[in-house]
Amino acid sequence: TTNTSINDATTTIFPAFDTELWDTDTMHSTTVNPGVLTCKTEGTYLVGANVYFDASATGYRFAGIQQNSLGAFVAVEYVANAGAAVGTALNLSAVVQMAVGDFVDLRVRQTSGGPLNVLAQLDYSPQFWAQKFS
Repeated sequence: TTNTSINDATTTIFPAFDTELWDTDTMHSTTVNPGVLTCKTEGTYLVGANVYFDASATGYRFAGIQQNSLGAFVAVEYVANAGAAVGTALNLSAVVQMAVGDFVDLRVRQTSGGPLNVLAQLDYSPQFWAQKFS
């Protein structure tokens, strides 16, 4: 995974998760809809994400997980007035019910005044996961 540029003031599905730590139920593809986790086994899942934006003193950073691209976000992390000296870490999670074929995606937004990177940090950012627990 490399740094990913996010355009200013545009909410977007995180474009790609091109590597996997593990995937025991083929919920993710690195080539077809790589920003989506699709349910293959009905149940209750803990879904979550980590993203780390590059440093910028301007604007806010946002990450949200949406289920089936409908309505409200199931999880949101928002940080206003991000500092210039350090990046902004966003960590979010939620418990969701999913039927076979349901999916979740990660959406991000930033308002720094120009493009801003989500930094690739080994075993931390960007990450997106779902874990079935019942």
